[in-house]
Amino acid sequence: MIKYLKTILFAINPKNRKNLSEQQREIALYVIFGVLTTVISFVSYFLFRLILPESVISATALPVAFSWICAVTFAYITNKIWVFKSKQENISGVIREFFGFYVARLFTLSVDLAAMFLLVDLAGLKGGWHELLARVLVSVAVLVLNYILSKVFIFKK
Repeated sequence: MIKYLKTILFAINPKNRKNLSEQQREIALYVIFGVLTTVISFVSYFLFRLILPESVISATALPVAFSWICAVTFAYITNKIWVFKSKQENISGVIREFFGFYVARLFTLSVDLAAMFLLVDLAGLKGGWHELLARVLVSVAVLVLNYILSKVFIFKK
C-alpha cells in the first residue's frame, strides 16, 4: 500500500510522469480519479439534498441515487479517456463499454452493500472504530474489484 501511495504522490508532479511505467501510471491515475469521483459523489449528494424534495419514504434515497449516477458517469469518462486509454470509437462499442461499466459498478455496489451488512449488521461491528475499519476495508476491496473489472472486462485492449 505504501508503494502505491508513493507512486501516486510521485505521479502528481507532472515532471515525474514520464518516469512511470505504464502500469504505475494507470494505477496512479485510477486512484487520483477515484478520489475525484468520491468528491463528486459527496458534493452532488449534498446538492441534490438541497434541491430535491423529500419523499414519503426517504430524504436521502433520490440524492444517493443521483449522486451515484453522477459519480459513475464521471468515473466512466475519466477511466475511458485517461486511465485505460480506450480506443473504442464506434458507437456500438462505446455503448457496450458504457453499459458494461455501469453493470460492473452495480455489481460492486451490491458487493459493498452485502459486505457492510455482513460485517456491521450480522457480525456486530456497529459504531465507532470497528465500523469505520469495516467501511475502509470494504471500500478498498471494492476499489480493487472495480479496477480489475474495468481492466479485464470493460476496457480490455
